[in-house]
Amino acid sequence: MMALPLAVQVHADDDVAVLLSDSAAGAMVAGVALLEPLAKGHKVAVRAIAAGQRVRKYGFPFGIATADIPAGAHVHVHNVVSALQGRDAYAFAPEPAAHLPTDGVGRTFMGYPRADGRTATRKEVWIIPTVGCVGNLAERIAARAVAGLNGEVDAVRAFKHPFGCSQLGDDLGHTRAVLAALAQHPNAFGVLLLGLGCESNQLPALLDTIPGDRRGHIRTLGAQAAGD
Repeated sequence: MMALPLAVQVHADDDVAVLLSDSAAGAMVAGVALLEPLAKGHKVAVRAIAAGQRVRKYGFPFGIATADIPAGAHVHVHNVVSALQGRDAYAFAPEPAAHLPTDGVGRTFMGYPRADGRTATRKEVWIIPTVGCVGNLAERIAARAVAGLNGEVDAVRAFKHPFGCSQLGDDLGHTRAVLAALAQHPNAFGVLLLGLGCESNQLPALLDTIPGDRRGHIRTLGAQAAGD
């Protein structure tokens, strides 16, 4: 049986290789000898890296060396810093729309006024799962609801996605923000937030990101808390 390699160097230009097993000092990894014992999953320098040099993995730089790193040394937060510093602020500032010429003719369109002053172009019911685990369930609910439509709404849609499970920090926050924004869209005449129960993106926390005056059209259902 062919022996498995001790590490994998993803791209030929990478400055590091990733250990596939715990390795002792002196073990040959990607053509270099380890200078210290390292655990699997950690990175080792496959060539000398000078302080201030960008360190590459997957063929792209992921950080900057804060000290000289000899070949065979451990590459981690003690000698590499992320190349991403700070956080860029972003704000949407569209240019004001040009005024239509005044010709004395009132201009209207067939829309749906909302209580908060916005106007929708559709009257739909949206089923938004908190987590990918109930995405298929959301589609099944939507399909059954569509079968019973009586013309009061234009459509019933399920917004299936793969997120909401095992997410933390900003990663979870961004998912929650997108789903909360969907729930507040004026085209959503009614919204069902569909949860599982054990996900990171819990229903109460998702509701907390939606202003109270925009929750009147929202209902919630936790699958694990339901009898059927």
